[in-house]
Amino acid sequence: MKTIFLSSGQGSFVPGAGMSEYERIPVFSAAIDEISSILKEDIPSLCWGPSRVKVRNSPYLSHIALWALNYALYQSLKATGITPEFLMGHSLGEIISFCLSGALTISDACKLIAYRGMLFEENKKNNESDLVAVIGDHDQIGSFISEISVMPSIYAANFNLPTQVVFAIANKDIEIFNKFACKKGLRVVPLKIGNGCHSPYVASIQRQLETFVDSLDIDDPKVPVFSCVTSDVVIKATEVRNIIKQQILSPVHWWKTLDRVAQYLNNKFQFIDLNYSNVIKGPRSAIIVVT
Repeated sequence: MKTIFLSSGQGSFVPGAGMSEYERIPVFSAAIDEISSILKEDIPSLCWGPSRVKVRNSPYLSHIALWALNYALYQSLKATGITPEFLMGHSLGEIISFCLSGALTISDACKLIAYRGMLFEENKKNNESDLVAVIGDHDQIGSFISEISVMPSIYAANFNLPTQVVFAIANKDIEIFNKFACKKGLRVVPLKIGNGCHSPYVASIQRQLETFVDSLDIDDPKVPVFSCVTSDVVIKATEVRNIIKQQILSPVHWWKTLDRVAQYLNNKFQFIDLNYSNVIKGPRSAIIVVT
């Protein structure tokens, strides 16, 4: 049985997360303090202090808070002898997985997470696009994707399940999109992230991120990562660098990657979720929530 540590994306932050662990687990508190020191940010205040109410609406604060919590949980599990054979993440969680894999130093990992979050923060100010989840049965979703694919301002951003796809849409088109989906018998859930992630709506971010990533030293990951860009295992530094650059524009192929995990590991695996929310679901195996 192989163990995969999971990290989820920007919308998974839970105010108050980590307070109990910080107070009672020295390894956890040391890891949080380490990230606070490197970033020169008060992570405890962001996660469970007065600043926690600002985090969910701020891409930058969400990035650094989730990174710190994932890193602290990872270090705490390692200290008890629980280590992963693989890592995997959804959206921002994939970048966090690469950071946890040992492909980057902790200092460079903090720089990458902070810079990526800052880019999303700046892009959100223009607020030209956002994400909407569409939920229905398998046939409904397949037919809907085919119809929507001809519309130039709508992009499939996250293939989460055969019954759930997230679309990046121009803000001006969201109301029309929602009505069209509902007429097809589908349920729509506006995610209100403030960015049309994993689509051409964030192309300007991708160009800036590429330049930044080229300035970082990246090694082969010490722990292999299942990528939702390639739906395969990443073991080389060149792959890590290219995927970090591409991932911001590429759709999240979550379900396809879960299929690849099941195939690669002959269905003999378990997930440990490094998160405080129930955003990630594990249809292929049991998820162990460690918090």
